[in-house]
Amino acid sequence: MRLDALLSRYGYCSRREAPGWIKRHSITFKGKPCSSPTDKVQAEGILLDGEPVEFPDGLYAALYKPEGYTCSHDDGEGDLIYDLLPFQWRHRNPAVSSVGRLDKETSGLLLLTDDGKFIHRMTSPRHHVAKVYEAVTEEDIPTEAVELFASGTLTLNGETRPCAPALLELMGTATRPADAYGRKIPPGSPHAGCRRRSRLISVPCFHRLPASGQPEPETGGMGAYPSGCAVNLPSAMWIPISEAPIACFPHFEVAAESGDWIVVDKGAPLIVHPSNGKKEPCLLEGVEALLSYEIANGAALSLVNRLDRETSGLTLVAKHKRAARELGRAMQRRLIHKEYLAIVQEWPEWTETACTAPILRQGEVAESRIWVKQAVHPAGKACTTVFRKERTWNTRRGPLALVRCIPETGRMHQIRVHLAHLGHPILGDKIYGPSEHCYLEYIQHGWSRELEERLVLPRHALHACRLEFPFDEETFTAEAPLPEDMRLLLETGD
Repeated sequence: MRLDALLSRYGYCSRREAPGWIKRHSITFKGKPCSSPTDKVQAEGILLDGEPVEFPDGLYAALYKPEGYTCSHDDGEGDLIYDLLPFQWRHRNPAVSSVGRLDKETSGLLLLTDDGKFIHRMTSPRHHVAKVYEAVTEEDIPTEAVELFASGTLTLNGETRPCAPALLELMGTATRPADAYGRKIPPGSPHAGCRRRSRLISVPCFHRLPASGQPEPETGGMGAYPSGCAVNLPSAMWIPISEAPIACFPHFEVAAESGDWIVVDKGAPLIVHPSNGKKEPCLLEGVEALLSYEIANGAALSLVNRLDRETSGLTLVAKHKRAARELGRAMQRRLIHKEYLAIVQEWPEWTETACTAPILRQGEVAESRIWVKQAVHPAGKACTTVFRKERTWNTRRGPLALVRCIPETGRMHQIRVHLAHLGHPILGDKIYGPSEHCYLEYIQHGWSRELEERLVLPRHALHACRLEFPFDEETFTAEAPLPEDMRLLLETGD
């Protein structure tokens, strides 16, 4: 296979863009450098910037589809599920497609793949692949409907052939006492009152197992995954979630804006997009409300970069599909420059240093009770973060330092892992700080006086302060001042 064909096949760039892409990146095949689009290569043995091709034998992923997204490749149909995928996944050839579809206002599990035979095998009626749905109805479902669904004689209005047999499980009533922001709904409002919950299972039925091979806990399910979060099937797991609202102030400020994009400065612990089905505000909903006029006139918002819930600072949002594509390519090519400020424990001996320790998910090489926890390991993916010490000061909690962090790659939790690896964990970090038990304690019981003694801040002191990005052959810069919680630590010493 030619090098330009391989790059196009796996979504790195088009064949037309390949010559320029090759010049900007380090490419080797079986240890030998590649510099021409016509070089003969194979997916096995090639390294792109030191990393192998992602999913060379085919992409198979599970996506938790949020409401409001369409299972279509047509840009004219509004928000598409494919907009939620990483840049390379969206540009693979053959294209990544969903295995079956869900209606725009239906949420739930979708399988995604670029394997056409797998799609046919999963969707063909001959193979009887089972699906499970949960629904809430306005009125009670009569118990005799259970027998009717199972009989295989139910015929819909306007149809002549009956539906296939299905198992209908009535799960009782469920109240809906609060709106999406956790506010109580007054009696008599259109959304108050009870709903009848039911489960519809096509026959035969199966249960998906986590990576451990054990059945999921009763409180788990795909609701444990964030909306729009793609998960590799071999690594799937179930985690329990709480139905309680999360206390969160939906605050953000506009740092820069054009007709094509907007940069906002988000607070913590505000999430950037809907997640886990929890009743809480999110940044994307707030930006949609701010830009409601533009959206009414055809704008389609797309997050370009994302920040963790507890990280404050700058997030770039594209206003339409062309801007999303251009800014997505810039992100993929590492043309977007990001800087963060962190408050760390103890005073670093260095004034400036670069950490190049590779990172992987800790569960791949050692035990961890936290699925997302990352760790430094020789088998991890290459990554680099530059650190500069900005200021040091003493507090009654011990010596602290303000450090500027400049990631040159974008691994999960990269800055937090690298600082902990250097011996200077970020203040308030529940996973990489004093002990991962802080995170587990917080998840189970919330913020407490004991956690405050160990962590000082209820969130990790990391702030995205500067963002530079190219657009339409210009370079734009946005900056955000330190948030109040971090600023007070600098001003008062505690």
